[in-house]
Amino acid sequence: MPATEIRENKRAMSDTTPLTPSRFAPLRREDPRRIGPYTLDGRIGIGGIGAVYAGHQPGIPGHAAIKTVREELAGNAEFRARFARETVLAKRASGMCLPCYYDGDTEADMPWLATEFIPGPSLRTYVRNRGPLTGDHLTALGVGLADALTRIHAQGVVHQDLKPGNIILGPHAPKLVDFGIARAVDQTALARSGGAAGTAGWMSPEACAGGELTGRSDVFSWGSLMAFAATGREPFGAGPVDTLAERVMEDEPDIEGVPGPLLPLVRAALAKAPRERPDAVELVPVLVEQWSGSRPATALAGVKAMLTEVWTGMATPVPAPARSLRRLRRGLAVGAAAVAVLTLAGTAAVAAPSALEALAGGVTGDQGGQSGQAGDDGGGDGSVGADGADSGGAEDSDGGGGGEDGDTGGREDGDTGGREDGDAPSGPPPEAVDQATDQGVGAGAAVGSADGTIGVFSADGVATLHANVYNVVSGPDGVQITVNGQSMGVREQVPSFDQSNFYVIADGERIDPSQAFTYTPQLDYPMEQEPNENTLVFPGAPETGLLVFQTPEVAGAQPGPVGLCYSTAQGAYFTTDYSQCT
Repeated sequence: MPATEIRENKRAMSDTTPLTPSRFAPLRREDPRRIGPYTLDGRIGIGGIGAVYAGHQPGIPGHAAIKTVREELAGNAEFRARFARETVLAKRASGMCLPCYYDGDTEADMPWLATEFIPGPSLRTYVRNRGPLTGDHLTALGVGLADALTRIHAQGVVHQDLKPGNIILGPHAPKLVDFGIARAVDQTALARSGGAAGTAGWMSPEACAGGELTGRSDVFSWGSLMAFAATGREPFGAGPVDTLAERVMEDEPDIEGVPGPLLPLVRAALAKAPRERPDAVELVPVLVEQWSGSRPATALAGVKAMLTEVWTGMATPVPAPARSLRRLRRGLAVGAAAVAVLTLAGTAAVAAPSALEALAGGVTGDQGGQSGQAGDDGGGDGSVGADGADSGGAEDSDGGGGGEDGDTGGREDGDTGGREDGDAPSGPPPEAVDQATDQGVGAGAAVGSADGTIGVFSADGVATLHANVYNVVSGPDGVQITVNGQSMGVREQVPSFDQSNFYVIADGERIDPSQAFTYTPQLDYPMEQEPNENTLVFPGAPETGLLVFQTPEVAGAQPGPVGLCYSTAQGAYFTTDYSQCT
C-alpha cells in the first residue's frame, strides 16, 4: 500500500479518535501511593528516566504531573545532576505557555519534580489525528512557542529539545514542556556517551555539528515545528540519525504548504547560519501584528490578547483518577464465575481478567496526551496502559476479589483459570502479560507514547534493553511493524535480538515474521539515540492481534514472553488491554 494511501486511510479512521483518555492508567503494584505531599491518582507515562504520575494534594483542586527518576538511575551522578538542573529551570522560567512549577525534591532517594498537569494532546498526536493546524490556531501556536522561548532565553537557557512531543495543546494555550536536556548557555552540556543532546530531525545545524548553541538554535527548531504544524510533514523527513543530521546541515527543508504570511518567518528561522535567524523575542510582535493588524503595546499584552481570543475549542476532558483495582475486583466477583484468570507461576507476573481491565476504564495508553510531560516522541517517553500484572495478581489478601460477598469471582487458590492438563486453554494466552521475571531480570511490555502509537518491550537488569515498536500498518504482505533497539545501563552487557524474538498470536494461531534482521547495540551512539530501524512482517496477520516479545537471554536469565495488543483498524495503536486482542 503506498505511503500516501496509508496516511489517508489513517486520517479517515482517526477523525473521531479521542485525543485524551477517560482515566489515568492504574498504578502498578510497585508504584508509590504518595510522593511528597501528593496522593497519586494514576500513571501519566513512563520513559527512559522514570515514571510520570498524576497526583493531587487533598483540599487543593487540580492535578500535578509528578516526574520521577528510576531507582537504578537515582544513584547515577550524571542523571541526578540532569534532573536537578531540570528542576531549577522549571522554577526559573514561567509564562502562559510554560507549565507552572509546583514542588520537587532532587535530594530524595527517588528524586521528583511536580509541575502543572496540562490536559490535552501533544502537537504530534493532534496533527496525526486531526490534521495540520490552520488559520489563527496556527499563528497562535507560533506566538505561544515564541513567547515561551523568549522567557527561557531570558534566563540564559537554551531549551535544546523542541519537538512535536514536547508541545502540549492545552485548553487555554499551547505549552512547551520538558527541560530534561536544557542547559545554561555558558555551561557545558552533560556528557551522554558522546554526541549532541537533542532529537534527530528537530535539532539545529550547529547542534548536529556539536557547535556552540544559542537562543537562535531553538529558533531553528521553532521553524521546524511550525512547518510540521502547518503541513503535517517533518521538514527533514525521517531516517537514521546520521542521515537526518546531514539533511539538517546541508539540505533545504520541506516547507511547501506553509501559509504565505508565515512563510517568510519560517524560512528565516530555518536559515543554516544562526546569525541569519531572528531571535525569539523578535517573532512575537511580528506574529501578533499579523493577527491584529497592529503592533501590541507590549509583547505580553499581545500574547494574552491573542491567546484569549483565538485559542478556543481546544479543551479536552481531564482524565479521572484510575479506578481502584481492589474495588473493581470485588465488583467483578458478582456473576464473574466465567472470567478466566491465569495462575501465578513462580515469580512471573500474570495477565488480568480481560473483563477487569474493561471495567478499569479501557485504558489504552493515551494518557491525556501528556507525551511531552512524560517525555515522549520516539524515545519511548510516554504513557502506559492498564497494568495487567497489577490487576491480575496484586493484593491477593482479598481472596481473589470475592471473599466479602461469599463469591470467589471465578478464582480459587490453586485454580488454573480454566486450564487443566490436557484441556484446551480458555481465556487469554499466557503471553498476554506485561511483566515477567527470571533470576532478577524483568521483562516488560508498555505503551510508550501518549497516543498509543509506540510500544516498548524491555528487559531490565544491570543492562537494559528496549525494543521500541511503532508504525503498525496492514498491507498486501500482512501486518508490518517497525522495530528500533536501544541499550542502556552497562551497555556492553545488553544482548542482541532478531526477528525470531517476535511473533503474533491471532485467533489462536501463532504467526512468525517472514523477514530476517538482527539488532546489535550501537555503542558508538549515545544512549537512547541508536538510529537502527528494522521491519517485522507477519504474513496473513489480521488487523488486530497480540504482538509477543520473547526476551533474549540476559546474564544467564530469560524471563518469559510478554505481549502488547496491536490494532491497525482504529488509528494504529498498541495497548495492554488484552481484552481487545485475545
